[in-house]
Amino acid sequence: MNADKTTLFLSAFIGVHRWRAVFLPSPRRRRARGFTLLEMIVATLIMAIAVVGLLGGISGAARNAARVRDYDRVAQLARLRMNDLLLDPVLASTGTLRGRFDPDVTGGLDAGWEAHSAVFEMPPNPAPDQAALDRIELEVWWMSGEQRRTLTLEAFRERSLKSGDIPAGGPQ
Repeated sequence: MNADKTTLFLSAFIGVHRWRAVFLPSPRRRRARGFTLLEMIVATLIMAIAVVGLLGGISGAARNAARVRDYDRVAQLARLRMNDLLLDPVLASTGTLRGRFDPDVTGGLDAGWEAHSAVFEMPPNPAPDQAALDRIELEVWWMSGEQRRTLTLEAFRERSLKSGDIPAGGPQ
């Protein structure tokens, strides 16, 4: 009977112990449920470093996008101005014209242009109504902050020689 009491006591003890393991949290389990203050500070610091890095990248991308937008706008204006110059009879075979772009057209950019024209190729014995080739160089400038930026285009146009275009001394 003594053995039965011992077995009963042990089985009861083991049963209580199992019940306690299943239903009552151990001291270790209680501590593992949440985050410590140190873990929260480290996580916050890591997030702050990541956010600062992302914001730096975003601001750099915004600056680059603004620079590309300005360059694209000026390139469009330069093409339009060059087309006008190629058709403009006021621009002589050797001469310079300059001007500024309207800020409403440039989107508020301070921008201007300067065009140089020069004879590129003349026939060997020039005569009126013969074809000559002029070179037109267009430099477009704009202000990007305090820095002046430029874009240069070059084109050629054909024109008919007039009696005033032929060098003095007749054909050579």
